[in-house]
Amino acid sequence: MEVNFQAAREIFYTFKPVIYVYPESTQEVSMKLSVAGELGFTYPEYNNGWDFIADHDGTIHIGEKEYDYLFWDSKSPVDYSSFDVQSGFIVRRDSLTDFLETNLTTMGLTPRERQDFITFWCPLMIENESNYIHFMFNEEYNTIATLDVTPKPANIFRVFMVWSDAKDIDAKKVLPQKIE
Repeated sequence: MEVNFQAAREIFYTFKPVIYVYPESTQEVSMKLSVAGELGFTYPEYNNGWDFIADHDGTIHIGEKEYDYLFWDSKSPVDYSSFDVQSGFIVRRDSLTDFLETNLTTMGLTPRERQDFITFWCPLMIENESNYIHFMFNEEYNTIATLDVTPKPANIFRVFMVWSDAKDIDAKKVLPQKIE
């Protein structure tokens, strides 16, 4: 008999979560972020929310400064049973860029968003021969952080990537994840 004990809740570090905003026309926006844990570094500074003017092209204006996106990070206790870790992908180092290009395009990310994503994550992930990747979308993402946006947007698409070295993962047991 073999018995394994595994913590259901572990500290989950978010790295480079960013928020892009694309209103139909230039407008004032107020955004509140609620993380399941401790909010870390933010840029621009988060003062109980972000209040800004957003242009149709995604430019964010706060005071005299312009930003391409809002940045935050956090440490959160996450219950891994709250999302499906049995689904995802095992991606070899040499196909990582193509995998991300294809799937981020399928998700509807813009070329700029894909470039930001890939140039941050690939240098970290190529250290591994292969990686386990699972994407958390919208409601599943709310287990880590929720957003309250005023005025209410017509559409919100949120994606968060969970990944790890796949050296100890049996690829045959990982079910392909549906990409939204």
